[in-house]
Amino acid sequence: MLLTPPHIVIEALSHAFSDKKKTHEGGVMPVLQDINLSVRRGETIVFLGPSGCGKTTLLRLIAGLIKPDQGSILVNGTAPQAGVGSAMMFQSFRLLPWKTVRENIAFALPHLSAAERAAPVNKALHQVGLTRFADYYPAQLSGGMCQRVALARALVVEPDLLLMDEPFASLDAQSRELMQAETLQLTEKQPATGSDGAHPAKATLFFVTHSVDEALIMGDRIVLMAPRPGRIHEIINVPFERPRFTNDPRDVPEFTRLRQHLWASLREMVLSDPQSDFYGRGNESIASW
Repeated sequence: MLLTPPHIVIEALSHAFSDKKKTHEGGVMPVLQDINLSVRRGETIVFLGPSGCGKTTLLRLIAGLIKPDQGSILVNGTAPQAGVGSAMMFQSFRLLPWKTVRENIAFALPHLSAAERAAPVNKALHQVGLTRFADYYPAQLSGGMCQRVALARALVVEPDLLLMDEPFASLDAQSRELMQAETLQLTEKQPATGSDGAHPAKATLFFVTHSVDEALIMGDRIVLMAPRPGRIHEIINVPFERPRFTNDPRDVPEFTRLRQHLWASLREMVLSDPQSDFYGRGNESIASW
């Protein structure tokens, strides 16, 4: 029996940025160190960790927006290229204020004519429940609605690889939960342009968050990262049944156990990091976490 090759393979990946303040030896600031990860097609990987562990940098490397200093990233066996087979969502909506909702979504399809864009844009509008707001401008929408536009813009290209960098961090608690459920519903059904008979028709998803609960709700695996330089501390398999937009994992006792384990690991990392505000204070300083 032939095994399906992994969709993404990261090997011995390290990366650094130029240190203009010269506070690091050699004038460079290490950001990521010896990252190794193999990802199946259709899998959802969540990067979780304290600030400064390189989560966003790793996402940008996978997207092909920057090139690694050492090691390699392969997507379908080749180095990633920005915008080729992938789509990215950011914490900010990044909508064009002078364009309508429909026009912002269509902006992701520059290679198609106006007539060719109509059907996929209308489909995306329907998917995120914004059909009747198609001719509104971003300033006329709530934050949650703006992020739904951003999600539709990402999904309209039917990406093989979807990368989400803290996409719901700026939303209120209720909107955040609604967007989590909506994203689960859409991505668990979303076909990928690179899918074929040998692969599940679902995009591979990388998701960055600071929220333990969000990581457990969204992920198939959680990559817990330690800071400065960013490195993999632990990889946790998330056992909860899918589809999760109909099976809330918070009702499962294992959710509480995994949540406590992740928080304990995060607390330990923060308390042992010399650059943390909580360094050396002891567990009592963050007992309310």
